[in-house]
Amino acid sequence: MILQRDHDNHLYAEIATGGAPIRVKIIADSITDGGSRLTSWIWEYPRKIHAEIMTHRALSRNLSSSRAIPAKKLREAVLSNPVIPVHWGKNQAGMQATIEVDDTEAAKNWWLEGRDLMAAHHAKGEALGLHKQIVNRVIEPWMQAVALVSSTDHANLFYLRKHKDAEPNFQAIATLAWELYHNHMPTYRAPGSWHATFIKPNEAFKDTNEMLQVSVGRSARVSYMTHEGTRDKSEDIGLHDRLAKTATLGADPMHASPFEHQALAIGGRVRHGNFEGWKQYRKLFAKEAGPDTSSRCEVCGCWEGHVAGCPNA
Repeated sequence: MILQRDHDNHLYAEIATGGAPIRVKIIADSITDGGSRLTSWIWEYPRKIHAEIMTHRALSRNLSSSRAIPAKKLREAVLSNPVIPVHWGKNQAGMQATIEVDDTEAAKNWWLEGRDLMAAHHAKGEALGLHKQIVNRVIEPWMQAVALVSSTDHANLFYLRKHKDAEPNFQAIATLAWELYHNHMPTYRAPGSWHATFIKPNEAFKDTNEMLQVSVGRSARVSYMTHEGTRDKSEDIGLHDRLAKTATLGADPMHASPFEHQALAIGGRVRHGNFEGWKQYRKLFAKEAGPDTSSRCEVCGCWEGHVAGCPNA
């Protein structure tokens, strides 16, 4: 495995597939008192295994959504650089396929034939005027997902997903992440200082609050860039403010996941949310968990109205 540095000096490694590579990158890595290490990653992997990644509740995640990508742009990506499985497992009993089929080239051709059929079907749906959140779903098996992942707890992830019986694409992610984790020295941050994603080492901010706002905006897009391909702090801050407004007022659901990748060093083994030794930025917002439910009924558990027949109705 070859470890490399990107143009922003982030350490990464990848596995070639013949199509879109599986790639893992560390974009922020911090440690505080008590050995609590918070690592933020960019994972690029087949969209079809995202449900398995979601089972790991220790991970904070933001995903580049197919609902946000223009249909034509996504179709072009799938046609030019599709996801291709890393292992062509042969049919057998059970969940694991330990050996590959004899003719892997024929299997690859079969996979790409399905891609071509669904790309044409995708274009037909777009021509009908269907929204991208509908048409883009039909080509997700060939789509590469790009996710921002942050966690202080990686043991279970490595234990389960590096195992020989793990889903092969997820096993590839875990193997790459394991190597990076053990070849990257985290930056020490004293209690009271911040870990933040998509912030360059020499990037200037007027204060910590602005730095957090910019980090949230970029984390929401899973990119340093705006959707237009430019770097614009005002756009980053504006996106932060739109997301934070609901957390402050509580009038609408807060889209809080982009606020989980910035964290205040606390130290020790104290847990806040799914982090140990770190307090997520989202925890500073009064309505981060939704509306106040402290007045919920002790009989039926509802906080707005009651279950039919509840004696407290």
